[in-house]
Amino acid sequence: MSAALMKIGHVCLARGVGAAQQQALHLMRNLASMGVEQLLICRDDSPLIRQVKGTPFLKIIKIHGVTDPRFTGHFAVLRKIQLLLAHDQHGLNWVFVHFLFTGVPYLPCLHEPQLPASALYGKALFSWAQAVVCSTQSSALALKQSYGITAQLISNCVNDLKPFAPRVQRLKEQFAGRLVIGQAAPLINRRYGQSIIIDAARAVIKSIPDLLVLLIGDGNDLALLKEKAVDLPNIKFISLSGGARAADYIAALDIYVSPVKEGDEYTEQTLLDVLDLNIPVVTTRLDGVSDFISHGDNGYVIEPNAQALADALLYLRGHRAVLPLLAKGGRRTADEHRPEQMALAYYQLLRRELKI
Repeated sequence: MSAALMKIGHVCLARGVGAAQQQALHLMRNLASMGVEQLLICRDDSPLIRQVKGTPFLKIIKIHGVTDPRFTGHFAVLRKIQLLLAHDQHGLNWVFVHFLFTGVPYLPCLHEPQLPASALYGKALFSWAQAVVCSTQSSALALKQSYGITAQLISNCVNDLKPFAPRVQRLKEQFAGRLVIGQAAPLINRRYGQSIIIDAARAVIKSIPDLLVLLIGDGNDLALLKEKAVDLPNIKFISLSGGARAADYIAALDIYVSPVKEGDEYTEQTLLDVLDLNIPVVTTRLDGVSDFISHGDNGYVIEPNAQALADALLYLRGHRAVLPLLAKGGRRTADEHRPEQMALAYYQLLRRELKI
């Protein structure tokens, strides 16, 4: 059976477009290029509606909110497709209800390392699924340990960020003669460790007087972090609220630093995209990140504390030849995570599960 006879649906019911929804977007676009007929079931106010506009072989079914109280979405879909792919937690709930209602099989796509709070519900949800896809080995292991389910491993892909070249060049000219490091993340210190970066910058200020630190993002901890860095003029806070693009600033860095203590889908996706921008990475040992970054090959791996980051900066400053080697290794890794490759892995899985 050809791809044109494959009919699948994607359920994305989150309010915005996070890492999981971005992966679904890449998947829909690339499956469409293979001629796969698709449905997108999403909120009536979802940003995905605008982003998938013009995608061939793709129809959109809009529902109100995440619960679909009048079952309008379920009646609209019924048995029109062969398999439903759920890309977020609300989507998982929706496809499970649809399976109970119509018998249409479903496939949970765990782009994010999150399992249902209820063990009983999770057992039913994953046991009755046609198959389960995990994006990281750690989430696949958690699924195996929690429910005895063996998942198919399909890594998330890069987002193919396109920095604005003239803007990047202007930034590089502005920062000329400086060792520029930075992080792009919400300013939530307990999760993304911006205070570790500030403390490390303070520790090396005499040894690396030309150091410039860019903390790129917005968040509730902005005032706290600014106060902590008040005596460090070489630390700059870059707000994205005025339309600035994180990719432009990342592309102007010499080193990207990520002293995160606990990984999440945002950190993993950002690091993958940084590798794709050919920027050397200093990061911590995290379950999901360890799937694609190894010390000395395509990144510099440290413990999540200021002294370890300071030592890494001193080493890399004294061994500048290491930086292009790390960047080259990172780019190789990014090239192994292209959207087309991710979509092909899903396509092959769909063919096996649908027996076509």
